[in-house]
Amino acid sequence: MHPPGPVSYSQEPIPIGVPDDRPPVMPRRLRVLRVFFGLWVGYGVLCLGVLVFAAIGVFLAPPPAGGDPTEGLLPFEHVFLPVTGVVTAVGYAGAAAQLGKGGPVARRWAFGALGVDVVTSLMLAAVIVVTGGLEFAVGAVLGVLLMPGVFLLLLLTRASREWFRASA
Repeated sequence: MHPPGPVSYSQEPIPIGVPDDRPPVMPRRLRVLRVFFGLWVGYGVLCLGVLVFAAIGVFLAPPPAGGDPTEGLLPFEHVFLPVTGVVTAVGYAGAAAQLGKGGPVARRWAFGALGVDVVTSLMLAAVIVVTGGLEFAVGAVLGVLLMPGVFLLLLLTRASREWFRASA
């Protein structure tokens, strides 16, 4: 067995107090938020596909005798829901893509996506109050606003704010 080689020392001094050039590491909560955003986009695309198939099924089904095939359908089922779903999915997809870069632009995208989701959810709840009743609307609002609330909590943690500031 050979003895270890001699230890070599560098003649250059070790820089102390020099800022680190490495980019800041994204906090775990923001990485979880980014995954949630991606899952929410996938959920939105899946719901949009279900709405498209439902619309196709309504128009392909034989109409009742002497009736209009579109009778009883509300406009928000075929216009409002898909449009708001696409807008929300695009917002969350943009926010997920920007979160990896950091900085104030990523924070604006995340808050914008949350704002669009909350506004469209409240508009949907207003339509549900008119058509389905108050009890159903309260349950829908609580269910629909639960995830944006969790997203907001993850976005407003101290580590998240510091990371947005450091990555600017």
